[in-house]
Amino acid sequence: MPAPVSRPLDASLTLSERVEALPIVTRHERGEWPPTSEGFRDVPLVRRPGRVSLSLLGAAATLGLSACGGGTGSPGEAVPADALQPLAGATTLDGSSFERGAITRPDVLVWFWAPWCVICRSEAPAIAEIAARYGDRLTVVGVAGRGGVDDMAAFVADTGTGHITHIVDSDGAIWSAYGVYGQPAFAFIDDDGSVQLFIGSLGEEALVDRVDTLLTT
Repeated sequence: MPAPVSRPLDASLTLSERVEALPIVTRHERGEWPPTSEGFRDVPLVRRPGRVSLSLLGAAATLGLSACGGGTGSPGEAVPADALQPLAGATTLDGSSFERGAITRPDVLVWFWAPWCVICRSEAPAIAEIAARYGDRLTVVGVAGRGGVDDMAAFVADTGTGHITHIVDSDGAIWSAYGVYGQPAFAFIDDDGSVQLFIGSLGEEALVDRVDTLLTT
């Protein structure tokens, strides 16, 4: 791959010109994350003394500018706890504590968003529809970061996603645990505890297709 070419950034450049001048190289292009065929990357669990974290091995690459389980189980069947450990005990947008028992379906979709993210806002109706349509088989959890609680609450009210439980990730610990570095992002947690992460915009059709796959594997 040719080396990125940049030009000096001076005061005469507009913001868009400055962005275009930046040498943007994804970790995929540097050869660090080989892509999967579907554009997702697996997030295997790594056990460490005193905590459970998620490590990225393999992957799908999404250019930074593009971002601003099994259906055989019955409702209530447990997803392995390690896959949900980063969420346990977190504070929700309504001020309560998110407990493991809140996951009542065999598969989980975790939606990472920020209140100022235009793409997150545009995809919110699709997330709301998926949560309503698959509510008997899928638990949808929002994890909001990079913003104030008031702005997060306004986002939820504006987008009609109040029927989804949203966690406030003020310090970015949950995003970091799942390897999320941009928004929107989606973690698909299967009932066997495996996690696949996608960072960037999926679009409604691709998102529904991926959820269908999650529920039927």
